[in-house]
Parts: sequence; structure tokens; C-alpha cells
Amino acid sequence: MADRLNRILNAPHAPLPLRLARVSLAALAHLHHAVLLLWMMPFAIGLRPRHRLARPVVSVGNLTSGGTGKTPFTILVCRAAQRLGAKPAVLIRGYRGKFEHGCEVVSDGEHVLLSPTEAGDEAVLLALELPGVPVLVGRDRRKTGAMAIREFDPDLLVLDDGMQFLQLHRDLDIALLDLARPFDNGWMLPRGMLREPPSHLRRVDAVVLTCSPGAGACTDATTEADVRVHAPSATLLHAFVSAHQLRRLNHGADADVSGMSGRKAVLVSAIAQPERFHALARALGMDVVFVEHHADHNPISAEQWQQVCSKAMRAGADMVVTTAKDAVKARSLPPDPPIYSLDIRLQAQEALELDRMLQCLLSRGNAAFANAPLPADVGEAH
Repeated sequence: MADRLNRILNAPHAPLPLRLARVSLAALAHLHHAVLLLWMMPFAIGLRPRHRLARPVVSVGNLTSGGTGKTPFTILVCRAAQRLGAKPAVLIRGYRGKFEHGCEVVSDGEHVLLSPTEAGDEAVLLALELPGVPVLVGRDRRKTGAMAIREFDPDLLVLDDGMQFLQLHRDLDIALLDLARPFDNGWMLPRGMLREPPSHLRRVDAVVLTCSPGAGACTDATTEADVRVHAPSATLLHAFVSAHQLRRLNHGADADVSGMSGRKAVLVSAIAQPERFHALARALGMDVVFVEHHADHNPISAEQWQQVCSKAMRAGADMVVTTAKDAVKARSLPPDPPIYSLDIRLQAQEALELDRMLQCLLSRGNAAFANAPLPADVGEAH
């Protein structure tokens, strides 16, 4: 909803009421920035040290509110670590899940133990996509990190959406930016979608520019120059979205992503940036009949699924397609038409460089933390 509002507010030739709204929201954005700087100051000057865990920590985050591919990149990092022989564990907040403010195990690496209602949709998606990788949920990643070390003894801890969790020290800080819109409209919330200003990229070790299907080459000299201004010492990487499979959700065979040309599809999603999902479907050749979008993270009810499937059949659609994140919450689906989850992968163009960074981190971590004690419980997050 915030993204839709900002698109309306930033439309050219806006009427006077919208221009007045821009002024009010700009004032709130400046206030947000000031409060953020006050909150970060004790960390910056050393009055409030960051908690260190007894394992290397990788943070995957971003500047904006959603939509840059943090969860797919977390999956990519964990799989890269596994290829290098390491045992990663994932720490995720579990936004809007029952245990968001607690500390629970979503997956022990073999079994998914919590539902999307309990853990949040992204946490369950990570658990399903990462066999062999424990996934823990809770806002305070100091506590979930301590639990992960005690119960699973991982070699590496990966924070999904960890950039703003300054209470925890990280050994490799990665920020993702959308290549097409890296800094949104340049404003912080609520005037724009930035959670932090671009200048805060100076504290990260690597910046990953992500691009959508159909965007052409996943490079842009102007954007890269802008990033270099804010993060001159960071390693610059690129990643692109690709379709992995079309997984049948309402009983039936999966479909080949290469055979979608001309297929009439209805697209249903509840994600932050549905345009990326729509672009990928069209890049596969789907003839999109209509799209239905719900607010990010909202579950789509059985009644809503029935309504959209009825509309799809009346419109002559061959299929209904949703996202992997929405598929984990889908329940009581109608038998017709076929409903598929379009499962994606995020692929790094500089995969060898990412492997090198992780290998260096793991090598340093094994030496640095070899004799470190297991972490004690920590206080509440602030």
C-alpha cells in the first residue's frame, strides 16, 4: 500500500491536494531521518557495542522497504556456503508471524516445524528451499543466533533482512539494490520507500544490483557510478532473476517453464513488488489475462482463491499463477483451473567472487572463533 501511495504521489502533474500531501510527507521523512540518526549514533561512536556471536555472520539486507530479492539471495548465499563445505543457518525476523517477537526453530534442516501463520511466509519458504539448513525465527537475531549455535553448531549464520539490525555485529554486510530503481525516489519513508539514506551504504562490504527479466543486461554504468559515490570500497556484484519451475498446487503435474508461450494466465500475488513477478511471467511468453494483487505478506483466503479462479475460467484463462511466497500460505484451492507456483532463482553474475568472499570469511571465522565460548542469553532488542 505504501508503494502504491508513493507511485500516486510521485505522478507528474499531480493536482494541488497531492502536492500538499507531498509536502507533509516530506516533513515526516525528514523527521524519520533525524530519529534514525539519533538511534544509530551510540553504535557509530562506540557507546553501544554490537553483540558478537561465536560464528561468522553474513547479513543480507537493503535500503528500501521490500522488493529487492533478499530472501532469494539468502538462499543463494546458503547454497554457495554448502558447496564450499560449510553448514549455514538462517536467522530471519518472521514478519507478521506468531513468533516474530519470540525465538523459535522453523526448520531443523530436515523437517519444517512451523506454519506460515506461526513463522511468517518468508521463513517457511526458506525452510522449504534449503534442506539441510536450520532456519530460526525471531526479531532479536542475537537470541536466535545464540540458539542456532547451541542447537545446531553451524559454521555460518546468515541474516535475512539484517541491514537495519545494528545490535548484532556482522562479518560480511551485503546490501541489495534494484538496478532499475536503486534509491526509489530518493526519499525516506513515508515520502518514499527508503528505510535508510543512500549514504549509509558506506558501512556495507558488498552491493548487489538485482535486475528483472526483460531488463536487458544486468549492468548500468550510471547506477553503478551512483553506488560508487556512496560505497566506494564495497565490492559490486550483479544478480538476475530466472524462472526455475512451475509447480502445480491443486493436484496435477508440474509444467515446463519453456512451454508457456501463448498460454493465457491470471497472476495472483501478495508481494512488495508484483511488477517483477508480472515481468517474469510475460518474459516466459504468458498471455496475461488479468492480475490480482494483495498487500505484501497478506494471506489469500480460500474464498478469494475461489473468486479469482471463477473469474479466470470466465475469462478463458488456461491457468492461475502465483509466487512461491504466496504458495506456502495457499490452502483449500479449487480444483480448476490449474494453479501453479512460479518458483524463481536469483543467480549471481559474479558467482566466483561471491564464493571467494564466503571462503575468506569461513577461513577467518574458523580461526577467530575456534576457542570462542558459546554465547549466553542476551537482553531484549531495542
